[in-house]
Amino acid sequence: MSTRWGRAISRLGTQVARIFVELQAQHADRVPSSGPAIICPNHLSVIDPILLVWVLEREPVFWAARYLFDIPLLGWTLRQGGVLPVQGIRASLKAVRETCRSLDEGRVAVMFPQGGVRPPGEKVLPHRGAAFVAIQTGAPLIPVAIFGSDRVLPVGRYRPRRGRVQIRFGEPLVGFQTVSSLNQALGDRTDELLGIHPGKGVCPGL
Repeated sequence: MSTRWGRAISRLGTQVARIFVELQAQHADRVPSSGPAIICPNHLSVIDPILLVWVLEREPVFWAARYLFDIPLLGWTLRQGGVLPVQGIRASLKAVRETCRSLDEGRVAVMFPQGGVRPPGEKVLPHRGAAFVAIQTGAPLIPVAIFGSDRVLPVGRYRPRRGRVQIRFGEPLVGFQTVSSLNQALGDRTDELLGIHPGKGVCPGL
Protein backbone atom coordinates (compact mmCIF):
# COMPACT_ATOMS: atom_id res chain seq x y z
CA MET A 1 0.00 0.00 0.00
CA SER A 2 1.37 3.40 -0.92
CA THR A 3 2.01 6.08 1.70
CA ARG A 4 0.70 9.63 1.77
CA TRP A 5 3.93 10.73 0.07
CA GLY A 6 3.51 8.02 -2.54
CA ARG A 7 0.00 9.14 -3.42
CA ALA A 8 1.14 12.76 -3.63
CA ILE A 9 4.00 11.80 -5.98
CA SER A 10 1.60 9.78 -8.13
CA ARG A 11 -0.76 12.74 -8.45
CA LEU A 12 2.15 15.03 -9.32
CA GLY A 13 3.39 12.59 -11.94
CA THR A 14 0.03 12.43 -13.68
CA GLN A 15 -0.28 16.22 -13.65
CA VAL A 16 3.15 16.57 -15.28
CA ALA A 17 2.24 13.90 -17.84
CA ARG A 18 -0.84 15.89 -18.84
CA ILE A 19 1.46 18.73 -19.93
CA PHE A 20 3.39 16.55 -22.39
CA VAL A 21 0.99 13.79 -23.39
CA GLU A 22 -2.13 13.80 -25.51
CA LEU A 23 -3.63 10.57 -24.22
CA GLN A 24 -6.26 8.45 -25.91
CA ALA A 25 -7.65 5.42 -24.11
CA GLN A 26 -9.75 2.80 -25.90
CA HIS A 27 -12.10 0.50 -23.97
CA ALA A 28 -10.85 1.56 -20.55
CA ASP A 29 -14.33 0.57 -19.32
CA ARG A 30 -13.19 -3.06 -19.63
CA VAL A 31 -11.38 -2.50 -16.33
CA PRO A 32 -13.89 -2.92 -13.50
CA SER A 33 -14.51 0.19 -11.41
CA SER A 34 -14.23 -1.95 -8.29
CA GLY A 35 -12.97 -5.41 -7.43
CA PRO A 36 -9.77 -7.19 -8.44
CA ALA A 37 -8.17 -7.10 -11.88
CA ILE A 38 -4.71 -7.65 -13.33
CA ILE A 39 -3.62 -5.20 -16.04
CA CYS A 40 -0.95 -6.58 -18.40
CA PRO A 41 0.50 -3.98 -20.80
CA ASN A 42 3.47 -4.00 -23.12
CA HIS A 43 6.27 -1.78 -21.84
CA LEU A 44 7.80 0.92 -24.07
CA SER A 45 8.94 3.58 -21.59
CA VAL A 46 9.45 4.29 -17.91
CA ILE A 47 6.56 6.74 -18.19
CA ASP A 48 4.07 3.89 -18.80
CA PRO A 49 3.12 3.38 -15.12
CA ILE A 50 2.24 7.07 -14.76
CA LEU A 51 0.04 6.94 -17.85
CA LEU A 52 -1.74 3.84 -16.55
CA VAL A 53 -2.44 5.48 -13.19
CA TRP A 54 -3.86 8.44 -15.13
CA VAL A 55 -6.22 6.20 -17.14
CA LEU A 56 -7.22 3.75 -14.41
CA GLU A 57 -8.14 6.34 -11.77
CA ARG A 58 -7.50 3.63 -9.18
CA GLU A 59 -4.49 2.98 -6.96
CA PRO A 60 -2.78 -0.04 -8.52
CA VAL A 61 -0.08 -2.35 -7.23
CA PHE A 62 3.05 -2.36 -9.41
CA TRP A 63 6.10 -4.62 -9.72
CA ALA A 64 9.55 -3.21 -10.50
CA ALA A 65 13.04 -4.64 -10.93
CA ARG A 66 14.92 -4.87 -7.63
CA TYR A 67 17.94 -2.86 -8.84
CA LEU A 68 15.74 0.21 -9.31
CA PHE A 69 15.27 0.38 -5.53
CA ASP A 70 19.02 0.93 -5.10
CA ILE A 71 18.96 4.16 -7.12
CA PRO A 72 18.89 7.25 -4.85
CA LEU A 73 15.55 9.07 -4.80
CA LEU A 74 13.99 6.63 -7.27
CA GLY A 75 14.19 3.81 -4.75
CA TRP A 76 12.59 5.99 -2.07
CA THR A 77 9.85 7.01 -4.51
CA LEU A 78 9.09 3.38 -5.40
CA ARG A 79 8.88 2.37 -1.74
CA GLN A 80 6.57 5.28 -0.96
CA GLY A 81 4.38 4.20 -3.87
CA GLY A 82 4.04 0.67 -2.52
CA VAL A 83 5.83 -0.80 -5.56
CA LEU A 84 6.96 -4.41 -5.06
CA PRO A 85 10.57 -5.37 -5.93
CA VAL A 86 11.16 -8.45 -8.08
CA GLN A 87 14.51 -10.19 -8.53
CA GLY A 88 15.18 -13.86 -8.09
CA ILE A 89 12.91 -16.54 -6.66
CA ARG A 90 12.73 -15.25 -3.11
CA ALA A 91 11.79 -11.66 -4.00
CA SER A 92 9.37 -12.83 -6.68
CA LEU A 93 7.52 -15.12 -4.28
CA LYS A 94 7.16 -12.27 -1.82
CA ALA A 95 5.80 -10.02 -4.58
CA VAL A 96 3.33 -12.75 -5.57
CA ARG A 97 2.07 -13.11 -2.00
CA GLU A 98 1.66 -9.35 -1.56
CA THR A 99 -0.09 -9.04 -4.92
CA CYS A 100 -2.49 -11.89 -4.16
CA ARG A 101 -3.33 -10.25 -0.85
CA SER A 102 -4.01 -6.92 -2.57
CA LEU A 103 -6.24 -8.57 -5.18
CA ASP A 104 -8.16 -10.39 -2.44
CA GLU A 105 -8.79 -6.92 -0.99
CA GLY A 106 -10.31 -5.83 -4.30
CA ARG A 107 -7.41 -3.81 -5.69
CA VAL A 108 -5.92 -3.62 -9.18
CA ALA A 109 -2.46 -4.92 -10.04
CA VAL A 110 -0.36 -3.78 -13.02
CA MET A 111 2.18 -6.35 -14.19
CA PHE A 112 4.37 -5.90 -17.27
CA PRO A 113 4.65 -9.48 -18.58
CA GLN A 114 7.49 -8.59 -20.98
CA GLY A 115 9.69 -8.18 -17.91
CA GLY A 116 11.06 -4.75 -18.80
CA VAL A 117 11.08 -1.99 -21.39
CA ARG A 118 11.10 -3.40 -24.95
CA PRO A 119 11.25 -1.81 -28.42
CA PRO A 120 7.95 -1.39 -30.27
CA GLY A 121 6.89 -4.46 -32.21
CA GLU A 122 9.24 -6.88 -30.47
CA LYS A 123 7.45 -10.18 -29.95
CA VAL A 124 8.20 -11.52 -26.47
CA LEU A 125 6.69 -14.56 -24.77
CA PRO A 126 5.08 -13.22 -21.58
CA HIS A 127 6.60 -14.11 -18.25
CA ARG A 128 4.26 -16.42 -16.37
CA GLY A 129 3.91 -14.37 -13.17
CA ALA A 130 0.73 -12.52 -14.16
CA ALA A 131 -0.98 -15.70 -15.35
CA PHE A 132 0.06 -17.50 -12.15
CA VAL A 133 -1.40 -14.75 -9.94
CA ALA A 134 -4.60 -14.69 -12.01
CA ILE A 135 -5.09 -18.45 -11.63
CA GLN A 136 -4.38 -18.27 -7.89
CA THR A 137 -6.82 -15.41 -7.22
CA GLY A 138 -9.44 -15.77 -9.94
CA ALA A 139 -8.91 -12.14 -10.92
CA PRO A 140 -9.58 -11.25 -14.58
CA LEU A 141 -6.43 -10.64 -16.59
CA ILE A 142 -6.70 -7.73 -19.03
CA PRO A 143 -4.20 -7.44 -21.92
CA VAL A 144 -3.26 -3.86 -22.82
CA ALA A 145 -1.39 -2.32 -25.74
CA ILE A 146 0.48 0.98 -25.37
CA PHE A 147 1.57 3.00 -28.41
CA GLY A 148 3.73 6.13 -28.53
CA SER A 149 5.12 6.41 -25.00
CA ASP A 150 8.58 5.53 -26.32
CA ARG A 151 8.51 8.74 -28.36
CA VAL A 152 7.47 10.84 -25.35
CA LEU A 153 10.25 9.48 -23.13
CA PRO A 154 12.69 7.22 -25.00
CA VAL A 155 15.06 4.88 -23.18
CA GLY A 156 18.11 6.81 -21.96
CA ARG A 157 16.40 10.20 -21.88
CA TYR A 158 15.21 12.02 -18.79
CA ARG A 159 13.40 14.94 -20.38
CA PRO A 160 10.02 14.11 -21.97
CA ARG A 161 8.86 15.35 -25.35
CA ARG A 162 5.34 16.30 -26.29
CA GLY A 163 3.50 13.53 -28.07
CA ARG A 164 0.42 11.36 -28.45
CA VAL A 165 -0.03 8.08 -26.60
CA GLN A 166 -2.72 5.52 -27.21
CA ILE A 167 -3.68 2.82 -24.71
CA ARG A 168 -5.92 -0.03 -25.87
CA PHE A 169 -7.58 -2.32 -23.35
CA GLY A 170 -8.48 -5.83 -24.47
CA GLU A 171 -11.27 -8.12 -23.35
CA PRO A 172 -10.70 -9.63 -19.88
CA LEU A 173 -9.32 -13.16 -19.92
CA VAL A 174 -11.28 -15.39 -17.55
CA GLY A 175 -12.19 -19.04 -17.16
CA PHE A 176 -8.76 -20.53 -17.82
CA GLN A 177 -7.74 -23.58 -15.80
CA THR A 178 -3.97 -23.62 -16.23
CA VAL A 179 -1.17 -21.06 -16.12
CA SER A 180 0.16 -22.24 -19.48
CA SER A 181 -3.12 -21.80 -21.35
CA LEU A 182 -3.77 -18.39 -19.81
CA ASN A 183 -0.23 -17.23 -20.52
CA GLN A 184 -0.53 -18.33 -24.15
CA ALA A 185 -3.84 -16.48 -24.49
CA LEU A 186 -2.27 -13.38 -22.96
CA GLY A 187 0.55 -13.46 -25.52
CA ASP A 188 -1.85 -14.00 -28.42
CA ARG A 189 -4.31 -11.28 -27.37
CA THR A 190 -1.51 -8.80 -26.70
CA ASP A 191 -0.06 -9.43 -30.16
CA GLU A 192 -3.51 -8.85 -31.67
CA LEU A 193 -3.88 -5.54 -29.82
CA LEU A 194 -0.41 -4.47 -30.93
CA GLY A 195 -1.07 -5.53 -34.52
CA ILE A 196 1.76 -8.06 -34.52
CA HIS A 197 1.15 -10.77 -37.11
CA PRO A 198 3.61 -13.54 -38.00
CA GLY A 199 5.56 -12.46 -41.08
CA LYS A 200 3.55 -9.27 -41.52
CA GLY A 201 5.29 -6.82 -39.22
CA VAL A 202 3.53 -4.38 -36.94
CA CYS A 203 0.50 -2.23 -37.59
CA PRO A 204 1.04 1.18 -35.95
CA GLY A 205 -1.43 2.30 -33.33
CA LEU A 206 -1.16 6.00 -34.00
